[in-house]
Amino acid sequence: MAAFAIIIIRLIAYNAVKPFQSIIKATILVLLIKMAVSPQSLITAYIAVAFQGIIGAALFEKVKNQNLASYLTAILSLMETALQKLLVLLILFGTSFINASDAFITDIFQKLNMEVNSFSLWILWIYLSIYFFWAIYIGYICTSLPKEIQKRQLKFSQLSYLESEFSFDKKKKSVWLDVSFIVIGLTLILVFAITFNSNILMIAFYRTLIVILLWWTLSPFLKKAAFYFLDKKRINYASDFSSIFSMLPKMKSKIRPAYNLAKADFKGIAVYKEFVFNMIALSLYHDGPKK
Repeated sequence: MAAFAIIIIRLIAYNAVKPFQSIIKATILVLLIKMAVSPQSLITAYIAVAFQGIIGAALFEKVKNQNLASYLTAILSLMETALQKLLVLLILFGTSFINASDAFITDIFQKLNMEVNSFSLWILWIYLSIYFFWAIYIGYICTSLPKEIQKRQLKFSQLSYLESEFSFDKKKKSVWLDVSFIVIGLTLILVFAITFNSNILMIAFYRTLIVILLWWTLSPFLKKAAFYFLDKKRINYASDFSSIFSMLPKMKSKIRPAYNLAKADFKGIAVYKEFVFNMIALSLYHDGPKK
């Protein structure tokens, strides 16, 4: 979703007379819609959306070359997403778990007569590199975005009809997925701590448990504060909010034709890039099936 947000920010900047004001306004509206549609989302999700909007607004305002601004926005936004996930893991499990994991992996490789140092550091670099190159790719897509959307709008204007029914709904992300991840992580730490009689891992287990309890205690208050701020903003954007909210069912109706058109012209992973272009073009241009 972060990549899609970057693409939309690029499109807003291209069409806006005042990119900073337009992107900030769009960001607030996205947060308001997210609050209404998905109130169960973690506070970190709201922080990520706000960061993407603010950094995109600042860059497209200050950097006159929009292609360069697209690359910078993609890199900073996606690296923030990657680092935020790492920070959450670090807060939850602490460095003691990482050090114990390093020692465990090193011991395994030594038994295989192989020398591996700082295994977690290698994993970290691989993880960050994936996000970095993904950001470069998203920046590249953004540079050609306006022309690509215009081409598809022209193409759609020549079609005799488009399906208006959508064949699937996007499933809401369950909070239980996050809970399951934490439970599995805690269970693994406890199992390894007991199996290897490790005091370091046992300390990591209790530390993680305390952090989780603190987070579940504080999180509702943090979210309540964020919702209070957004509720005050909703008064200023009442008309836009109502308009966008009423358009959501219509936006869903574009999913199937956008995907089918992409699938007809492309195969493999290219289908998904084409789907994004088609979805944006249909949302901006097509109001319904032509007769």
